[in-house]
Amino acid sequence: MLDYSFFATRLEESFQVGAGPLRVKVVACEKLTAHPGGRVDPYAVHFLGPANPVLPQQIYTLSSDESGAFDIFLVPVERKAEGLLYEAVFN
Repeated sequence: MLDYSFFATRLEESFQVGAGPLRVKVVACEKLTAHPGGRVDPYAVHFLGPANPVLPQQIYTLSSDESGAFDIFLVPVERKAEGLLYEAVFN
């Protein structure tokens, strides 16, 4: 199950994006403020990928030998010196 603890225990783990050679790494997992009628425990996960190519926001299959495969909606949010930061929000 993709809950907060799933990602919080996978900081620095690298995931392959789809069937290609591109990989992203979990660099942060943070709890968010819950809103009335929303998820009880909302959180956001940040992934760091290479500066190029930029992945457009959409659902991607991420996989690793340690964690298996899962689909996740990624949004590019910030260009950093070390690459591009993507965010997935669960709310």
